[in-house]
Amino acid sequence: MKFEGNNTLAIKEEKKILSAPSLTSKNKTMLKIFNDIESASSSTTNVLIYGEKGVGKNFVSSHITNKVITKNTPFFNLNCGAIPSNLLEKTLFGDSNSKGLLELANGGTILLDEVNTIDVSVQEKLLRVLRDNKLIIGNGISEIPIQIRFISLMNEKPEVALKNNHLLEEMFYILAGVSMRVPSLRERKEDIPLLIEYFLKKQFMLNENFSYNISEEALEILLKYNFPGNVRQLEYIIEGAIALLDNSTVISADHLPSYISKEQVTYNEVDFPRDYLPSSLSLTEQVEAFEKEIIANTLASANFHITNAAEMLGITRQSLNYKIKKYEITITRGES
Repeated sequence: MKFEGNNTLAIKEEKKILSAPSLTSKNKTMLKIFNDIESASSSTTNVLIYGEKGVGKNFVSSHITNKVITKNTPFFNLNCGAIPSNLLEKTLFGDSNSKGLLELANGGTILLDEVNTIDVSVQEKLLRVLRDNKLIIGNGISEIPIQIRFISLMNEKPEVALKNNHLLEEMFYILAGVSMRVPSLRERKEDIPLLIEYFLKKQFMLNENFSYNISEEALEILLKYNFPGNVRQLEYIIEGAIALLDNSTVISADHLPSYISKEQVTYNEVDFPRDYLPSSLSLTEQVEAFEKEIIANTLASANFHITNAAEMLGITRQSLNYKIKKYEITITRGES
């Protein structure tokens, strides 16, 4: 990635089929994940991938499942959160009229997206299959041996999923033979330029007559932003900015969403200078004033989206709502 003389990031490459972003990163955690992906891809161990919404869990899993697909063994991708519980159970186990995925995928792989949304009763039934490696069919008349590899994704930390009974403990142990936490984008801001470069290339492929650039100023603004929606949000921002270009091909600060401004700082970048508060305030009052400032900055970074701001602060939505009322913080959601 480089800037030309006019301070824009140039993407000028011959048109070709653009695959998913390659396994490149400047972040140590991501580099370890990429190394683990290569190892896990050649094994049959179950893999659990977790992280916040939009961090790229499907991207990570795709580099494992792509190798699975080339082996010509059964592979099924199941979004558990998008299917009602009774239908999900039928999808997995089948009925008297049709086979379920567990039987169809025997000898292959099933990807369980949002595995923590599976109803506990269905988890208990699935757990018996995983533990015993056999599936009861035909109303208990017969059973067949089952060997399936599971790649599971979830947007909760394992300890939170277990505490909230979103995932059975033994189910977790079986699914997490290898576990990977994909860090949030705010934890790996050094990868933002690499991702922008990829998204610019992607738009270049979609729009045959244009190659797109981003100004140095716009890039600096994005590097300071917290991205509560992570990588997915960054892609939407780039897509939206390009839609506003008209006859230009350079994304400037003016093309970024109104909830992002160059004056904005992230909550973990807020300084606490010695003269920030009057010395007449008590320690409790000083701490509360600083907490109010952090919360206000975080809310602004999240476009006043309560759930995203709470995740960024590491507290519950209820706690954040309480503090907003306590400190009388005004909620003003900007246009997006």
